[in-house]
Amino acid sequence: MISNQIPKKGDVYKHSKTGNLYVVVGTSHDSSEQTKNVIVRYDALDDSKKAAVLTETDDYCRPLDDFLKEVTIEGEKVPRFVLDKTTF
Repeated sequence: MISNQIPKKGDVYKHSKTGNLYVVVGTSHDSSEQTKNVIVRYDALDDSKKAAVLTETDDYCRPLDDFLKEVTIEGEKVPRFVLDKTTF
């Protein structure tokens, strides 16, 4: 895995399936596993934009490989999350 693929705190990603925007809160390492997998922590942005207002929910976590994984939408393979030009 290339280190420049690791999302950075403040990066905003668009979820390919829902179109919702998420801001990366940070990354963590799963210390309970021997592999020390990187975990991406992210939170949904408020619909008002999408102002820089985070929702009041807890943040979400996904293993990096899963965050970067391609998914099939309407028969086409696309990245699960796509980096948005908006950053915080």
